[in-house]
Amino acid sequence: MRKTIILAYLIFLLTLTACADNVSFDLRLDKDSVSKGKQVELAMVFTGIDSIPGPQVPFVNGLDIRYVQEVKNEGSVILIYRVVALRTGEFTIGPIAFSHGKDTYTSNTVVLKVAEEEPGDKEFIYEKKDIDLSKHIFVVLDIPKHTIYVNENLPIRLKLYSDWLDVENIAFMEPKSQYLITKGFSDKAVSVAENDGINYVVLEYKSWITAVIDGDFMLDPIKVKLDVAKARAKDDSGNFDILNSNKDLYDEFIGIGDSRAVTLETKLVEIKAVPLPVSGRPEDFGGAIGDFSFDLKTSTTKIKPGDTIKLTMTITGKGNYDTVSMPVMAKMEGARLYKPDVRRGEDSISYEQALSIDLPAVNKIPEVSFSFFDPDKKKYVTIRKGPVALEVEGWKEELKKISDEKDKEKKKTEIVGLKDKLGSVTRKNMKFYGGPLMWGFEVFPALLILAGIVIYRRIRFLEEDPEYAALLRASKKARMEILKAEHLLARGDARGFYALTFKIAQEYLGKRLFLPSEGITGQIAERLNAPGDGEDVSGKVKEIFSDCYIARYTSSKYGKDDMRETLNRLKYVVAELNKRRKI
Repeated sequence: MRKTIILAYLIFLLTLTACADNVSFDLRLDKDSVSKGKQVELAMVFTGIDSIPGPQVPFVNGLDIRYVQEVKNEGSVILIYRVVALRTGEFTIGPIAFSHGKDTYTSNTVVLKVAEEEPGDKEFIYEKKDIDLSKHIFVVLDIPKHTIYVNENLPIRLKLYSDWLDVENIAFMEPKSQYLITKGFSDKAVSVAENDGINYVVLEYKSWITAVIDGDFMLDPIKVKLDVAKARAKDDSGNFDILNSNKDLYDEFIGIGDSRAVTLETKLVEIKAVPLPVSGRPEDFGGAIGDFSFDLKTSTTKIKPGDTIKLTMTITGKGNYDTVSMPVMAKMEGARLYKPDVRRGEDSISYEQALSIDLPAVNKIPEVSFSFFDPDKKKYVTIRKGPVALEVEGWKEELKKISDEKDKEKKKTEIVGLKDKLGSVTRKNMKFYGGPLMWGFEVFPALLILAGIVIYRRIRFLEEDPEYAALLRASKKARMEILKAEHLLARGDARGFYALTFKIAQEYLGKRLFLPSEGITGQIAERLNAPGDGEDVSGKVKEIFSDCYIARYTSSKYGKDDMRETLNRLKYVVAELNKRRKI
């Protein structure tokens, strides 16, 4: 039927005047009446032009209009559309108006009459039937192991098998779990596999699973939504390219439309999360989990007094970069360290640490170490770099310059010059010593000395008791940040609230435990409970980190009640730990 209508249009176009300057735009139906469920072809005929973008066909309630193909001839273009009658009635298509360049084109109107289906037509109507596609299209979740460590990134692969090429609009619905987090699927790989004489196209997607606390969990099924479409791909000979001889099956499954939606899902998966071992844990371990490499570079090794050196500490490899903290440098006297600059990549993280040398005795950068836990080897690994020798130039000149300046200051204090003029004088017999101003001069130095003693003893006390000093600093900072979190809660900003709450928990616990704050995770909770606790402090810390992980890395929605509950947990933890001088 399509060849007939195209041939008729071509004959019609050949009879037109070749030199016509005007472009005409006509609508044509191959027939003006049809029964319900049948289809006709609509042609948009453009004459007097070689190329033109097809206009959008306005929606007509009761008709399903889909583009099919384009036919070009010298001086003309024909766009073919398929029209399916969905219900009875009389339907008008057009006029269609659109602009191309500086010109505006308007078509005529056509009318299609749709009657009730005739008895003999029923065999040509395609109905959507319930057909079991479980052996034709299915998904498989490939998990390398079912026991993981807390905060370990377990790589998983979702494989979509299909014995039909035209599978479109694939979308994933991530499973919801309170303590298991999955990353969005990406990096699609395509391959072909054969099983029992059936050819399958395999679409493979990568992701990972992380457990925020230890325990036994069930990973809910991962749902995959897609559209199964009628064969559209063609080979060089113009025939439809299909994997297997199953076109009739899918035509029957899809029915009258061009495609049909399908929802697939994986099976339930058991995951057991265990805490990291205590045995063999290095003192500088900050919580990093994975298989990493560590490299240390310096901007220079030849410096002058006051110069700044930049250390670049780069960590690469596979693992959970949310658990990685800055490598630890041995104590370095005679140098000033500045706040490091952190740069994160997809599979790397680098710390740029600037420092300046103040004392001539500093002739090296001490050893820098980075520790992590390798879940595959089930052991802790420490990588050490350095020390790095330094060549400090110009110290003698600098010391001589300082000595000369001191000598000049000393000479100034020894020479008292004579006044050129007498200046102001005071009245004789003035009793300055008996006035209130004199009392002020006498009492003020004593008060100043007393205040200095108090401040000095306070500083010495805090230096001798670093745990208490850390408690004061952490408590003060937490109170200020909690006020900001309450403001975000009042605004209903869940994303900002949980990002700030995560930061508060990390910084507070990091300062109290003398650990890098970036490496603090929910696993640190096992070190917090003390005998006689009224409530489970470690449990509340785990719940805080769990809420923050889920809110930041999943699509779960949190309301104000959830946010308030998390904030109350945080306030309780801070209040309870503030009562302890040491943890």
